[in-house]
Amino acid sequence: MLNKVYSLDSLRALAVFTVLFMHFGTAFLDYNSIYANIDSSNFFRNIQLQGGKGVSLFFAISGFLICSMIIRKENFSYSEYLYRRLIRVVPPYFVALVIFFVVHIFLGDYDLLFLIKSLISSLTFTHNIVFDHWSYILPVSWSLEIEVQFYLIAPLLVGVMCKLHSTLRITLYLILIFAGIYFSFLEIKTVFRYFNFFLVGVLVAELNFILSKKDTLFLRVGVWADFVFLVSIACFYVTSNLYIQTLSIIFIFFTLDKYKFLEGVFKAKLVVFIGRTSYSNYLLHYPFFYFCMLFLPKVLLITGIYPLDFAIQFTVSFLISIFVIYPFYLFIELPFSTRVGVVQNGKNQVVKILNQLNRLHCTLKERM
Repeated sequence: MLNKVYSLDSLRALAVFTVLFMHFGTAFLDYNSIYANIDSSNFFRNIQLQGGKGVSLFFAISGFLICSMIIRKENFSYSEYLYRRLIRVVPPYFVALVIFFVVHIFLGDYDLLFLIKSLISSLTFTHNIVFDHWSYILPVSWSLEIEVQFYLIAPLLVGVMCKLHSTLRITLYLILIFAGIYFSFLEIKTVFRYFNFFLVGVLVAELNFILSKKDTLFLRVGVWADFVFLVSIACFYVTSNLYIQTLSIIFIFFTLDKYKFLEGVFKAKLVVFIGRTSYSNYLLHYPFFYFCMLFLPKVLLITGIYPLDFAIQFTVSFLISIFVIYPFYLFIELPFSTRVGVVQNGKNQVVKILNQLNRLHCTLKERM
């Protein structure tokens, strides 16, 4: 049976791959002029555009992970939690921002003062609010601002909810999810516009915690999980109805690590690798794809058939990106991710030593 780590990695891989698929579609049309007339009315282009929903899936994963972390921890520390979250997210993000800030200066596509304002707003996670627009330096960072806003309020929300009876807690989460769907029509990109996706992850974490103490169908491995997972993924990406998307996410999470035939696919090394490097890939893929478009249309515009030419150029760009982006993951993201674990292990060791010294002190005091 798949464990949760592999399952979440595979879900991250799916989410980031669909986002990459959509963004490459935009870059492809910008640089392959023979397909300039292609728009969302084209069936294949419409499929590409659905990939943006992968970001919503990332939000749900964050809600699930953070709630699971909080409700299973007896002595929760807000400061320690915030440190652990930010040390994983902020350093790679800041490095990517600085890199592309310098790139934009050399390109000269924006006024320097305007770029500095955009950089400051991006560094403070307020670009969506200040400019009412995604970052001009690193467009994909709009979703990281949403993530950080959720990091700040999640412990407060979950902490209050944990004091309530489980039935009331689940009921209130459902009410908040419906309210979140209502606020999703807000124009400014804040956490409240996407609150329903975070909350459905939180709800599933709560249900998973409650049901883990019982023998239910949702906890058994079987072919049913393969079927439900595939249908739920299809429903999530195909529909624009937020209520159906929300319900689909619930079933997606409940079938994690329960599938039978999909186990081999989701434990494949490439899938796990894409999942684990998804953050670095998400940060860097957008400008990298546009860089690829500077030369790929000249050598790989082969068939004259839109889906085929797209598939060829996307495959080449994606494979190249794995090798180009991996050093960023290895030398920038990973050291900070492992540092969190090292610091925590160090704290645990210190606590153990202090406890041993305290017991030794008590023993010596009794003998005296």
